[in-house]
Amino acid sequence: MKKSVLLLALVPALAYGAGPAPIFLQALTPTSGAHPSAVLDGDAKTGWEPVGDPRDEGLLFRFETPVRMNGIALAPCANVVGSIRLEISADGNEVATLVARNRGKEGPLDHAPLPGGEDGLRSVFLRIAEPNPSGTRPCIGEVAFLMGETPLALRPPRSVPGRVTASSTLAPVDAYHPSYLFDGRLDFGWEGAKGIGQGEWVGVHLDRRAEVSALEIWNGYQRSEDHFRKNARARKVSLDGDGKRVAVFRLKDAMGSQKLALPVPVQASDLKLVIEEATAGTHLGGVETSLSSGRSSRRRSSLRLRPRPARVLQGGTWSQTPRRL
Repeated sequence: MKKSVLLLALVPALAYGAGPAPIFLQALTPTSGAHPSAVLDGDAKTGWEPVGDPRDEGLLFRFETPVRMNGIALAPCANVVGSIRLEISADGNEVATLVARNRGKEGPLDHAPLPGGEDGLRSVFLRIAEPNPSGTRPCIGEVAFLMGETPLALRPPRSVPGRVTASSTLAPVDAYHPSYLFDGRLDFGWEGAKGIGQGEWVGVHLDRRAEVSALEIWNGYQRSEDHFRKNARARKVSLDGDGKRVAVFRLKDAMGSQKLALPVPVQASDLKLVIEEATAGTHLGGVETSLSSGRSSRRRSSLRLRPRPARVLQGGTWSQTPRRL
């Protein structure tokens, strides 16, 4: 029987100065490799490179809310000879093919249109369809999203150090570890080991206090409609902040995200999300928790947890399980 699976992300609010308002990503997730945020630093000398066979590897950009755009521009890393062919999907639909060439320091980035982007996109996935024919390892050095000819002021998710704990974790721990709550992928998550999941919990322990204003929840196993229906969902969850009950929410039995505002924002460094009620066979495939620090602009940016080795309760004892994102 499937147990409860959770996914979380943290989102604070920021005030901005003059110039275009930055758009902070909710998630920037590579299929493999490290340092995906290097594609947003404007320097082709740094970038993201997949591990192993590069074919079908890629980067997922997920926005906090739908963002209007009508084009994308890319450049390979400065050390890449030749080109890389990429397939581009927007909100799950393949919409364009782009061949990114190394044009040198002064050359323009290759770009492709994003059909439908004028109405707003929530996610864009770049997939390496054909590795560099020259034999150079493919490496994406720069990515820019455009509205007209103007690049959006895109920023990677902000992050804070912290620790993740769980009431229990299904074996094998490496497959269901609570650190998966912060990997930005809806088909990975923490899975508890007790019953159908009622009473199971995940704790988030931040190194500094943050203002919590909302939860964003993907309820159920969201890999597909079939997975969603075959695996049960949570009906009710609660949130505690620094040991005090903050809110209780009843969840919709539907795929997609559910954004749940707290009655009153709360300052906290220790958060505990509890599954209060669950449908039999629960597989709670994704819960994303939004953390905000209130500012007058009321704009928000994603805040990702950088977990230190987490303590996982198993069989009544705490064990140290190193796992980093």
